[in-house]
Amino acid sequence: MNMDKEDYDKKKEDSSPHEEFQDAFDTFQAPKPSEDKFQDVEGSGEEDEAEAVDEEKRLENERRAKEDKMSPEERNTLKEEALELKKKGNEAYLSGDNEAAFQLYSQAINTCPLTFTEDRSYIYSNMAASRLKQDRKEEAKDLCSTAIELNPSYVKALARRATLYEGLDKPHEAFEDAKKILELDPRHKESLSAIQRLPDKIKEKDEKMKAEMFDNLKKLGNMVLNPFGFSTENFKFTQDPNTGGYSVNFSK
Repeated sequence: MNMDKEDYDKKKEDSSPHEEFQDAFDTFQAPKPSEDKFQDVEGSGEEDEAEAVDEEKRLENERRAKEDKMSPEERNTLKEEALELKKKGNEAYLSGDNEAAFQLYSQAINTCPLTFTEDRSYIYSNMAASRLKQDRKEEAKDLCSTAIELNPSYVKALARRATLYEGLDKPHEAFEDAKKILELDPRHKESLSAIQRLPDKIKEKDEKMKAEMFDNLKKLGNMVLNPFGFSTENFKFTQDPNTGGYSVNFSK
């Protein structure tokens, strides 16, 4: 049907500018991100980590069920294959090829049956050593922790993790590992030295954390007090040398 000029002009007049603007505004607003979207992004990291842990447990359970059906001879054969891979990893490590060593150790850990926890702890410790050589300290520390979970009295893994904790500025954790080592081996030289050295580092770390806490409290306090003409400078904190506690005095 053809529209004559009169009908066209009438239709144009009936379309108000307000309606046209409202339609455009609605279209513009449609893709506006919601607060829920930001909350989803914020929580996605933790969710991904939880999913990864669940997947790891699922795969481990599947592997355990599969290995339970094996004969002792089959499991021992896999263990020997894993130890051979570990040996090749040691050779690569000694030659300075740390990535090749890590890959061989990874193959060994994927081959060694779960029931051989002590052998697996040694492989994980070697994986940590290769990552430490690559200056991947966090990963090395986590691998040491896995080795210790499998073999809690494994002094070498504990000592390596203690060194890593100290290097990562975690003196409290390093001190706890050193104490554990000395329970297992009272003459362990590195741990005897650490027990003497770490308390000062712990004190320094605690003081640093305390200073950061007070700084954050001052910023928060100023936000509250400034509208009333005051600031945290009006309050003086005095530490009691005997108790370590603080008293607060107000001054104008």
